[in-house]
Amino acid sequence: MRSSLKKKVLPGKSPPGHRLLGISLMILLPATHASAQAPLDSVRQTMAAEIDTTKVVTPDSTKRVTESINFDRLVDQDTLQRRRAAVTYSDAYGTRAMIHRRLSYAMVPLFAISYFTGDKLFKDGPNASSFIINTHRASATAVSVLFGVNAVTGGINMWEGRHDSTERKRKLLHSALFLASTAGFTYAGAVLADQAENSLAKRKEHRTVNLISMGLSISSVLVMIVPHD
Repeated sequence: MRSSLKKKVLPGKSPPGHRLLGISLMILLPATHASAQAPLDSVRQTMAAEIDTTKVVTPDSTKRVTESINFDRLVDQDTLQRRRAAVTYSDAYGTRAMIHRRLSYAMVPLFAISYFTGDKLFKDGPNASSFIINTHRASATAVSVLFGVNAVTGGINMWEGRHDSTERKRKLLHSALFLASTAGFTYAGAVLADQAENSLAKRKEHRTVNLISMGLSISSVLVMIVPHD
């Protein structure tokens, strides 16, 4: 009886249960595909929007971006040196500098003359010839005038270039040595010169002060002309 109750399945046809399962899958699969496709579509739209708003990268823009990164991000701002402000000098500044430099070179032969005549005066004392005495006085006067002019030209140029930080330490050292030598020559000429005529001890002191002052003065010139890093 049971075998007679079973329905016969014709060849090429699926059982009713299978057909129901297939229909269910056909309904569910598109929905599942749509739900999975939605995030992908959203990502594509976001990427497209970003691409549309991105500027075209060219070699020049890449270089500028690289330089900006190297300057602003990779270099510590605390270690950056302040950009030097431009300083404009007058034409008179150049003229004064030329006079100052040439007189500085001219003092070397004057020092040689002063040393030679001074050495004769030191040895001969009151018995020195009038030629040696007059030549020594003339050379000392020329040195005084030279130092006076250089003090004026150098002082004015220092004031005009007070905002320029280029080689400031070098210029300050040059000025300090120059002022020290000027003070030495002034003391030797104004105080010791008359006393040296009748005193051997004062002649020695006069000679020593002058030699030290010459050394300081030559050093002040070398500071400005010797190459440095």
